[in-house]
Amino acid sequence: SSLTLGNDFPDKLDRSKDVVATGSQNSFSAPLPVYGVRLGTGGFIAYPTAGDSNYSINAATGSTSVRINKIYGQFVMRHVYSFSTSALTAGEDSSMIYETTDEFFVDIDRTLRYTFLNGEEAAYSGMADAYRGALREQGILGDPLPAGSVPVVLDFFMGVKETGIMSGNFMTMTSFDDVLEILEELRGAGAANLMVNLRGWNKEGYGAFSKTFPPDSRLGGKAGLKALIAYCDENGIALTLETDFVNVTKAYASSEIQSGLVKNMMGQVVSSTDGAMVLLNPRSALLQFEAFLKKAGDFDVPGVCLPGVGERIYPDYRQGKSLYRADTITAWQSLLQKAKASFDTVLVPGGNLYALPYASLVTELPGEVNYAAISDESVPFLQMVLHGYIPYASSSFNSFYDTGR
Repeated sequence: SSLTLGNDFPDKLDRSKDVVATGSQNSFSAPLPVYGVRLGTGGFIAYPTAGDSNYSINAATGSTSVRINKIYGQFVMRHVYSFSTSALTAGEDSSMIYETTDEFFVDIDRTLRYTFLNGEEAAYSGMADAYRGALREQGILGDPLPAGSVPVVLDFFMGVKETGIMSGNFMTMTSFDDVLEILEELRGAGAANLMVNLRGWNKEGYGAFSKTFPPDSRLGGKAGLKALIAYCDENGIALTLETDFVNVTKAYASSEIQSGLVKNMMGQVVSSTDGAMVLLNPRSALLQFEAFLKKAGDFDVPGVCLPGVGERIYPDYRQGKSLYRADTITAWQSLLQKAKASFDTVLVPGGNLYALPYASLVTELPGEVNYAAISDESVPFLQMVLHGYIPYASSSFNSFYDTGR
């Protein structure tokens, strides 16, 4: 779902984008499709129990003419998308951005549920309790975690290729042996209940998102990874390999990968502004994940981290193979279900609602509000809902080098 904010009711209520829009309207992705309102001692929360793949929450502060703040939920019937064209005019490159409306009606069930609250229940904590109860009722959240089960999460940045015209060298930031040595030191200092995630472990390192096995030889190769996996298994350390099946670095995309790239309504490949990054079709991503599972079995890989799967929902308009947002959620759920059945640990960055039943731990949770201009204070509502049921972590906060080593 998405959250749209404006200075008054926006002219275009929802563009179903996960990026900041232009003008006085800003759009953000929202992992949990819920909002709450309190007035005096009473209040309510509102959330969809069906149709959340095409649902947005719109909020607007009062204007000078009408001093009333507004918030409401909206089911999207047809999506609006932007596309760009470029042309040479008087020797200069002139780009134009257009909007088009999907001709297809979003044909899914839609249900919106209100839970009314009173007194202390109408406060932030009461709203979080009420929504948590609803998620348990729907089977999205399970039983409470046992005491002392929340791990310490460590991200290790392994290797990366330099970028630039005169570069291209591979930089080994942390080898498999380095990780093992650091873990030995931590355990010797009394650290326990560790969860370790390796980022950029794969062939060509971080950024080569379409490549997986074998692990890069400059990090220690197959022998190094197998030794680290064995060490973690012997010492009760949860180990995950971060592997991206959503974002693709175009320079590393094979012909097989390129045939599964997401396209917009104009038949153009959806890419980042500089064209370096593209998106993989969810069904193609599922096939790539199944191929990864076979190779992971040869290494007895105990866990996986899946960036993008719990963060991004998008359509694909490839001719004859169109997928809509609800189809993408179905594909991600299938991928996550396979991951949960195949690995001891599944890390899911982002924590979108459909991913929660499969996550051993949710990572990359925001620590502050994105729309400070109309906010009096930040409330960690997502963390409050998950607390005690699914372990969670924010983004890594010490991503700088240590001058003492």
